[in-house]
Amino acid sequence: AEDWWCDYRRPIVHKMKDAESRDKMLLSALVLNSALMPNLFGRYGNKDIYPNLYLIISGLSGGGKGEIQLAKHIVKPYSDEAKKNFEKALADYQQKFALWKEAAKQKKDPTKIGDAPIEPQEKYIFIPADSTEAAALRELKINEGKGIIFDSEGSVVRKALKSDYKDYSSIMLKAFHHENISVARIKDEIRYDIPNPRLSILLTCTPGELPKLFPSFEDGLGTRFLFYQLAPHVEWKDQLNDDDQLDYLFYELGTQTLDFYHQLADLKNRRIKFILTPEQQQRFNNFFQEVQLQEFETHGDGILSFVKRLGLSAFRLAMVLSLLRRHSDRKGIMHLFTESEQTLV
Repeated sequence: AEDWWCDYRRPIVHKMKDAESRDKMLLSALVLNSALMPNLFGRYGNKDIYPNLYLIISGLSGGGKGEIQLAKHIVKPYSDEAKKNFEKALADYQQKFALWKEAAKQKKDPTKIGDAPIEPQEKYIFIPADSTEAAALRELKINEGKGIIFDSEGSVVRKALKSDYKDYSSIMLKAFHHENISVARIKDEIRYDIPNPRLSILLTCTPGELPKLFPSFEDGLGTRFLFYQLAPHVEWKDQLNDDDQLDYLFYELGTQTLDFYHQLADLKNRRIKFILTPEQQQRFNNFFQEVQLQEFETHGDGILSFVKRLGLSAFRLAMVLSLLRRHSDRKGIMHLFTESEQTLV
């Protein structure tokens, strides 16, 4: 079974000491990877779908949720590079603005010096869960509709989702299906139009916070998430064994993530379509048809939206895993895809 994992994920399987730890770290890594796969899409329900995943990992306080923060290192090389690019662009802007300002002083006719250079805006891939709706929209807009919400405190997320003045659950609802987000607020003097948003979400919370996050069985936001529940543990865990290799492990995975991000981004307007073989399509449909019938008989029609969106998340997981496998298989080769390739099977 170990051979099934691509080289990209095998270090997590080897390093984490038990099955539950492997589960939570692998799932967390896949969610973060899903946010950095530009140009990859699939067709699901007659719509273009991108890899972005929503996941909640729940467990008791002190139950091991804190380790999930290590997964953030996967995105650090990307964030570090984005910061360097911004600093370079800012220095370039300041130089051009100084020249433009000097030229403006010397010339009375403004038409001869042109418009002032535009100051760059720093892009942040992480959008704080504890944000107002306007702040979240602004971050998403600056980053061209892409972002990650990653928070380890369910209470923070709950307050953000339910508060009258900073409710951005509608952003999450629409971003899951990449529906255009259009918001205008006269009072706040803001207007945002974000086409095709791509948001990945990784949250952790205690089991008791889940009903507060999603109070209704048929809650539309809840049906968009994958859920993983950590089992309670009574054994004492050695907290004095300082294993900084985990930080290094996830940062190294982040350098690989940055590599395939660049290879996909370098395709520019060329997109790669993820597809299943006819046999895989049949297996996929048969499986979810059976699941849907079983769940309907047990829970009634309220469960159907869960099952349907679970199918979409499974399709996205297949997309993410297939790209990671491709990256493993082509290690040492300059390009993930040849010039003639248009699909990822």
